[in-house]
Amino acid sequence: MLTATIRRNTFWLLDFLSGGNVYRHFKEVNEINSNPCQLSEKIQFILRNLIQHATTTTPYYEKYRGCRTLDDFPVINKEVVKENTDKFLSIKYKDKDLYTVSTSGSTGIPFILQQDANKRNRLKADLIYFGKVCGYEIGDKYVHLRVWSEWKKKRYLSQLKQNVVPVDISRLDDESINQLYELLNTDKKIRCINGYAKSLDIISKYFLENSLIPDSNIKVVISSAEVLTEGMK
Repeated sequence: MLTATIRRNTFWLLDFLSGGNVYRHFKEVNEINSNPCQLSEKIQFILRNLIQHATTTTPYYEKYRGCRTLDDFPVINKEVVKENTDKFLSIKYKDKDLYTVSTSGSTGIPFILQQDANKRNRLKADLIYFGKVCGYEIGDKYVHLRVWSEWKKKRYLSQLKQNVVPVDISRLDDESINQLYELLNTDKKIRCINGYAKSLDIISKYFLENSLIPDSNIKVVISSAEVLTEGMK
């Protein structure tokens, strides 16, 4: 079986052979977060370009043309985007090949967005950088807690490539939580658990109430999507 180190090195090798786009973003993310004060001018430059792009190429923001700071723009939510999907799409990318990404829809209808290749590479770089900050290294085996609907279920080769163990949270009952407990006890290669705060809260409470302490090699638990309250922590 492939080790985490081999997966990590293979990822960066493939990125290098394809132009090093993810690594280029990774370096920038690292620079910005390592020296935020020194790079404030660069950050402002990026922000100005983003505002100009939004106000000159997207129908939704064209009425804000001339605005210079984020304070001049309205606060929006997912519903606003859903109701004005076409207006948020930049005319520069209307006829380009885009990737469609979606949330699981665990709290309702899935939230769908489109991204170009550059945005995808930036997101990969963000995930790699902030995962590393938390203690997760690219290539580490991890459990991903989410709603794995039929169209989102990962095939075996995809699971192997990403070194992920998908766990469906649509049915978090005693049986499924005990299965997760056994998985953490037996698979010592798992280094990370990633999931919604609510799901992690349910699982941790069950473990505590039943005096279950997994004999695992987990290094980090990453909460996403929802607010992590003090009680959950």
